[in-house]
Amino acid sequence: MRIGILFEGKFDRDCLQILISRILTGCVEQLDFKEYPSEGSILDKIPAAMRSFFENNAVDLGVFVSDTDGESGRRRLIEDRISAQLKHNPQAEIVIGMPDQNFEQWFISEEVAIKSLYGLKSSDPLPFGEIRDPKKRLREIHDNSEIGMITRTKAYAALTQNLNLKLLEKDASYGRFAKELREKAGCPGTK
Repeated sequence: MRIGILFEGKFDRDCLQILISRILTGCVEQLDFKEYPSEGSILDKIPAAMRSFFENNAVDLGVFVSDTDGESGRRRLIEDRISAQLKHNPQAEIVIGMPDQNFEQWFISEEVAIKSLYGLKSSDPLPFGEIRDPKKRLREIHDNSEIGMITRTKAYAALTQNLNLKLLEKDASYGRFAKELREKAGCPGTK
């Protein structure tokens, strides 16, 4: 299956490929990714990404991932922008991932992987709980850890590889994304 991914930042690319591969394990044998990084908000990149993904059937499924950044109307805004583009290609299969508040929230929601990677005690709460922004909190955990010499890109990819996806489903935004992804990929038992 060929999957196009529009995502916000440099830390998202590897993580999303790993996450999508893990979600579709046992359902889709081979995945080929076509990336369309936006280096910021995906809103203005949606039309170009849709053309890139669906003109000449370059991909089978388009995955659009954007942080909500705490804005309740952000999902609707992105859905509207994608809907406008679907008029040009009504057969396009789309999945939208909207982590609330940002992509790093999915890591924070499944703290077992964080504690394991960063060598934190499983019985202790995650540090820096006073930091409400998951992106900033995870950065602090990383920067203050013993593995701080490993790049965040590599550390976040390792976290994604070790996430317990069943535990992560307690996060509503992740659960919705994973369910929709499996459905659109035609995984058995999802309809």
